Amino acid sequence: MWADRYVTPNNEIAPQRIRIAPDDYRIERAGRAADGSQFFLTGLFVGRTDHHPGSEYVATFRWNPDGTFRDAKITDLGPRATLTDEAYEEAIKVHENALGSFVIAPIEVAPFGLEREGVTFGLIYTTFEGSEWVELQPGNHVAFTPPWDGAYDT
Repeated sequence: MWADRYVTPNNEIAPQRIRIAPDDYRIERAGRAADGSQFFLTGLFVGRTDHHPGSEYVATFRWNPDGTFRDAKITDLGPRATLTDEAYEEAIKVHENALGSFVIAPIEVAPFGLEREGVTFGLIYTTFEGSEWVELQPGNHVAFTPPWDGAYDT
């Protein structure tokens, strides 16, 4: 679990909290579970590289009610070429069931990062040419921007 502010390896200071607001595009499953924890359930991917065969994932990131990072459940579904829609939907259902009762709603959470089997997962703070981002990793298909109010780029 991170302290109040996540400090990146480059000593950059991330925002204390960012807002993640559900929509019908990239953020369909974010909200609160019955125990008060906040969650973001999403699909992620790693493209094939010299060091990784490529893989699709379903991940549930959870934070405590105050927005501090709590834990992550990550399911490796294997390469995209072998993944069926049915297998993906089943993984989503397993993750939803693990949450128990929940409501879809905006959440306010701290950036975080963790590594599993050589892959970095999380909401990773970075800067590039004077711009700040919190990127959903792996895959970087969602990047949140200041003022951290839920706006994102794809």
